[in-house]
Amino acid sequence: MKTIIAILLFVILVAGATIVVFKASDQNSSLGQWISYWKQGKVSFEQKADGLAKDIRHVPAMAKLQPWALDAMARFRTGQIHTNGTSDLSWTADAVKLAPAETPDFIKAQWGYTNKFGEVWPEVEMVLTNGQPDFIVLNWLNWGLAVGPPEYQISFATSGNTEVAPGIYTFFMEQ
Repeated sequence: MKTIIAILLFVILVAGATIVVFKASDQNSSLGQWISYWKQGKVSFEQKADGLAKDIRHVPAMAKLQPWALDAMARFRTGQIHTNGTSDLSWTADAVKLAPAETPDFIKAQWGYTNKFGEVWPEVEMVLTNGQPDFIVLNWLNWGLAVGPPEYQISFATSGNTEVAPGIYTFFMEQ
């Protein structure tokens, strides 16, 4: 009887392990993505930036991202956008933080959250050149998105970045 129970437990463990391995082999699962990133030696911020790129490529609402950014920059030029003062971006002194009301619902629904300190993420900031908008950053401190017109090319130092579409980049910065 003990032998039969031991064999059954062994079979159950092997079946469970097979299911976990099968699930992990699916690159679209969280576990599969984590294992894939780990095998590639990618850091956490790089993983998060890759996740943003996948969202932009596969979530239909993200098709609105660049048109929204271009409209926000046009509204800034005519003084019709609300800001919350200077930006917290460490790599530029010439940027403004957009008021939370300026963040569209499709961004809030996909990526928005408030942390335990009451801070709203992502921060949405407009980077300026000579006082004029150049691109918009959706910023989670060490990783995010830079969105500009189709001809925009990422113009700040990163640890890594990916062009997701013309004028749209994910980026990360190691601490």
